[in-house]
Amino acid sequence: MQAATGTEEPASDSAAMAVNRVIDNAAVAVAALLRRPVAVARAQALAHPTTARGASALGTVARVSPEWAAWANGTAVRELDFHDTYLAADYSHPGDNIPPLLAVAQHTGRTGADLLRGIVAAYEIHAALVKGICLHAHRIDHVAHLGAATACGLEDGTWHHERSYAPDRARRPETVELWRRITTVEDPEWTRRYHEPDPARRAFGGRAVVTLADATVVEDELAVADAHPAGARPFRRPDYAAKFRTLTEGILAPDARTRFLDTAERLADLDADGLDALFPAVDIAAVTAHDAHLPKGLF
Repeated sequence: MQAATGTEEPASDSAAMAVNRVIDNAAVAVAALLRRPVAVARAQALAHPTTARGASALGTVARVSPEWAAWANGTAVRELDFHDTYLAADYSHPGDNIPPLLAVAQHTGRTGADLLRGIVAAYEIHAALVKGICLHAHRIDHVAHLGAATACGLEDGTWHHERSYAPDRARRPETVELWRRITTVEDPEWTRRYHEPDPARRAFGGRAVVTLADATVVEDELAVADAHPAGARPFRRPDYAAKFRTLTEGILAPDARTRFLDTAERLADLDADGLDALFPAVDIAAVTAHDAHLPKGLF
């Protein structure tokens, strides 16, 4: 823990992964920018301006009280449930630490190097807690099931965080017919592997058996996703950048995407004012026009 909480530089691999997570958080946050929960959290944050330095709320030019910036930006990051996951004795999304850390760093005038150390320390502590304490055993947790998207990927040959869930996509007769032919059966061995407390041995996959119209049977299994650190093709920096470009397509201008990625790459060298550039340049006017239709809340 010393390397993360001291004043020296974090290990190079830890620093590189922290930058990956900053990129990943920005990708999912921008993609969720106009979703109702995100817009509501943003409106709540804008009701709490500050005369001090404050912190940025994604989708605005305002500086707000840091706890409300953390709330708004954290909601944007969490909305799609499509960022990093760490599973050991329990489940977690350590990337949720980054919005409050960034808000505090902006408010207190910290540098990119300070923020980087904070992210690494938060990840180490979060991972240690998840390894040592299983809240899930006490039913203090939730699990989401995303099986419907699988059928769309059999048919479409791709997956998209919005298009694959669109009502008109879900109602296609051939998709509904395919869903009705899929049976999910629990296998005690796969369940045991999923609950394995050792992260290095835990499996998140299963076995698929597909019977074709001519009675041909195709079988295969996969323990972890290809992009998993233990998978066939673990995610690297270019993969995170590609995910960012995909999720922000049509939302950010090409030069804005490039500018953000360049800034994130230089996280350790940013001065206090440079942290502002970790918020991608979205169309503020479009976001403001969208938010104008929200009903009046408590603030």
